[in-house]
Amino acid sequence: MDEAHHLKNRSSVTWKFVNDLQKRFILMLTATPVENRLEELYNLITILKPGQLSTPQEFRRQFVVKGDPHSPKNRGLLRELMADVMIRHSRGQVNVKLPPRRAHTVRLSLSPAEHNLYQNVSQFVRQALQEGRDTGTRKLTLGILQREIGSSATAVAPTLRKMAEQPAWKAHKTRLLALAAEADAITEWAKADALLKILHSAGQDRVLVFTHFQATLEALAERLTAVGIPFIPYHGGLTIHQKDEAIRRFEEEGRILLSTEAAGEGRNLQFCHIMVNFDLPWNPQRIEQRVGRIHRVGQKRQVEIFNLSAQGTIEDYLLTILDRKLNMFELVIGEMEMILGYLTQEQDFEEMLLEVWLNSADETGLETNMTELGDRLLAARDTMRRVQTFDDTLFGEDFTA
Repeated sequence: MDEAHHLKNRSSVTWKFVNDLQKRFILMLTATPVENRLEELYNLITILKPGQLSTPQEFRRQFVVKGDPHSPKNRGLLRELMADVMIRHSRGQVNVKLPPRRAHTVRLSLSPAEHNLYQNVSQFVRQALQEGRDTGTRKLTLGILQREIGSSATAVAPTLRKMAEQPAWKAHKTRLLALAAEADAITEWAKADALLKILHSAGQDRVLVFTHFQATLEALAERLTAVGIPFIPYHGGLTIHQKDEAIRRFEEEGRILLSTEAAGEGRNLQFCHIMVNFDLPWNPQRIEQRVGRIHRVGQKRQVEIFNLSAQGTIEDYLLTILDRKLNMFELVIGEMEMILGYLTQEQDFEEMLLEVWLNSADETGLETNMTELGDRLLAARDTMRRVQTFDDTLFGEDFTA
């Protein structure tokens, strides 16, 4: 049972389901066995070994300070009972040390034509969602459109044309085709120019370049070919054998791996120490997964992460929140996921970010709303740290099994 802390509530359907499973053995994995109340620990251990901590009433009487559900008493006896069913490994005990990682925000200005296109597409997205016919599919499509325009005009143009041919967007056909024509006419590409500077400055070091969109990858491939920079493409359209071969070439003879999210999981690329986020996922966990391809056991050098950010875009505000306010790239691996788990809203972070962007009437409102979102993340981080302190107080570094 992974993420076993979700079984902390004995009255939940999930707890009852796992408790009722017919099982000879059970292994439960969690980084936070106790988050708020000692009763959560009782509920987890009761699944593992019913009766180990007696009844709920007896557990509270013997091990919980009266009037304070957070504070344990008889800690020595409690640890002895827990040691029968629990093994705790702290980071200090595991002694896995990774080299430092450093993030660089490359904040650039779009060309006038690119800026106008970004504003026009963003305005369309806002207006389309305010028409009152919001459906899950409609919102998903518009969210993709907003992410694509943050990547490249090349990525957004095919989507605009495809939408124009769909019955659901019939009322907007003329405008969609006009936006597609505007995207096709763009000749400047500020982000690609910034990428070329990074690649030149990297010398002969390997560089992993991530983009979310296949169309952007293909356009970047053309740009790199035109200036004579060799690269290895990696994307979801390759077979398993082709993907393996691409990684082998990157390690043995290549210098640049140009990849979509296909390399964001399951690949060990610690022989490379420089990564470029050409465009940013809106989900911080996806960013962490990208970084984790090179910042992992076996990495010998300081990891350098370059985030391209065009001023005034949603990605620009996202980086302000994650990097400058939250210091995301200095967090321990796994902490970002925990922070997101402590956000009070049930929405995904991507949905929250999109809603803030869409519901801000002007730049002043956008600044205010993004600041509020950042403050909520900071509050979630503080909650996570409080839980970690609670965990250390209960178990301590000397807890063994």
